[in-house]
Amino acid sequence: DRRLDRLVHEINLEVSSQIDCAKCRNCCVQMSPGVDPDEMDRVAAKLGMTAQEFDDRYMVTTQFGERMVGGPPCPFLGKDRECVLGKDKPRDCRHYPHLRKSEFRSRTLMALCNAGRCPIVSNVLEALKIETGFYEWRRRW
Repeated sequence: DRRLDRLVHEINLEVSSQIDCAKCRNCCVQMSPGVDPDEMDRVAAKLGMTAQEFDDRYMVTTQFGERMVGGPPCPFLGKDRECVLGKDKPRDCRHYPHLRKSEFRSRTLMALCNAGRCPIVSNVLEALKIETGFYEWRRRW
């Protein structure tokens, strides 16, 4: 698992340096971020409201009991496809597509789900197939 994480992190660094997320924003168009209670005040302040006002206006509870911003698309995606929250955006957004985290193996299914919307994830997975010999193994199979 550590070797896999190291490989994913290395590939991600190379791939993400070649793709400008600000020109894509597919994640903002197709997903809704979570906002942790510990960051609610900061995000709400950026919008000039209290945490309770933010919660009442933007947050919803999913069928799985998770608290998320209502959408998609994310209501903070501006007309120019810029995030109106800027540097104050939620942790979930700042860390997307979550390829810098450890324990990649446990998040493989989520990476596969994200590959259709995020060119970084798609390219990392393709490079990972090459690096791990997936195509050679597949031919033998």
